Amino acid sequence: MKAVSRAFTDAGISASTVSRILKGVDEELRGHRTRPITDSPRFIFIDAIWMSVRKRYNRKSPVLFAVSVDEEHNMTLLSFKLAFSESQLEWASFLNDLLKRGLDDSVVELIVHDGAGGIIAALAELFPYTKRQLCAVHKVRAAAA
Repeated sequence: MKAVSRAFTDAGISASTVSRILKGVDEELRGHRTRPITDSPRFIFIDAIWMSVRKRYNRKSPVLFAVSVDEEHNMTLLSFKLAFSESQLEWASFLNDLLKRGLDDSVVELIVHDGAGGIIAALAELFPYTKRQLCAVHKVRAAAA
């Protein structure tokens, strides 16, 4: 972070300008995470990326995300959320938000995931009739272990 700060100050960008830019980025991200989902996708990939986050504690936290893939293989980030864990409660909250924003569960044909217990339980609750598949990368890792 110090290197980023130094790059801005070395470039002659003031602290107030940096603050204004970051505020705009925050607003863009918030808008992206709350925008209505008008075209429900048929195929969705869900997973989490663990990242170091400075919040209250200096520890890693999962960022839950959902990506849609259409018939032409175009990928669209549907949403993401900084979570406390990958529990059923966190995944259910994340998936329920997608439904509230307009995701039509009757259109979704397949959800690909990593097989984590929280995801499986949340999908059973919110997408009980949607086909689910373990991600090929996770299948290979599990077979190699």
